[in-house]
Amino acid sequence: MANYYTDHPEIEFHLNHPLMKRVVDLKERNYAEKDQFEDAPVNYEDAIENYKRLLDITGDVAANIIEPNSEDVDLGGP
Repeated sequence: MANYYTDHPEIEFHLNHPLMKRVVDLKERNYAEKDQFEDAPVNYEDAIENYKRLLDITGDVAANIIEPNSEDVDLGGP
């Protein structure tokens, strides 16, 4: 089964970049929401795992639902 995330390892390469920890810390506001929301990431590893899970789901939807229907949608228009 195709997946645009897992089929392209260069995407995960970017998630493993050394500066990614700083980017995630800033994006997650140093995990300030961990006490307010049950599903909020509690640390860097948790946030990266959430990002990877989201990319996996998105890659699956893009490859198996959107892409097979894209030509018909383009031809049919809005």
